[in-house]
Amino acid sequence: MSPAEERRHRERVYAALMVVHLVGLLVGGLLYLKAWGVGLALIILTGPLPWVAVVLANDPVHRRSRRRRTDPGEVSEPPGKGITDT
Repeated sequence: MSPAEERRHRERVYAALMVVHLVGLLVGGLLYLKAWGVGLALIILTGPLPWVAVVLANDPVHRRSRRRRTDPGEVSEPPGKGITDT
């Protein structure tokens, strides 16, 4: 993925999470007036979304894909097992 495509992808993820945050706050605020428990829960759940959006937007895609490179079926040897002293 080119740097421009990667940046555009991260901008879209950030924008989508911020839309969810704003809609959640709006609906939570309106529900708070009628059903305060549900409204408060929605406000609390959508509260940390700006932080999550920033963290995900600043994490490049190539770093996330590098973490998942190991084959799930692959068994790695414990440290020191591959070395033999003769």
